[in-house]
Amino acid sequence: MIRAPRRRALAAAALTLVVGCASVAPTVPFNDPRELAGTWRGRLTGRSGYAIATLTIKEDGSFSGAMYLEGEDKDFAGAITMVRPGQAFYRSSQGFGSVVLQEQDGKRTLRFQPDGGGVVSVFTPSPGPRERP
Repeated sequence: MIRAPRRRALAAAALTLVVGCASVAPTVPFNDPRELAGTWRGRLTGRSGYAIATLTIKEDGSFSGAMYLEGEDKDFAGAITMVRPGQAFYRSSQGFGSVVLQEQDGKRTLRFQPDGGGVVSVFTPSPGPRERP
């Protein structure tokens, strides 16, 4: 039999898990890296650390960007490769893993999920000339 304090802790953990899972944005399948082409901004996690970053993806899937670390900027580069429609991977100077595009309430998010676990890097499209951040 589980004691009352432990039962409350387990119930709270289960509720946190359910709420956390419910807030995940739906995945948007893409068939070609050119669908991601453009400039993105967000937070990058990689071998050099965790920092605000900009990312530019070309139509061929190659990308480059810069992490804005304290005291210095660190450039990074890599490529996105399609495995099959809806499934893509990245390999870069900061690591490798899967690429996931999500959209919720009209807002897109690009997630770089490292293989083997770790912190996900998250980017949103940079606003165009008429858009506001």
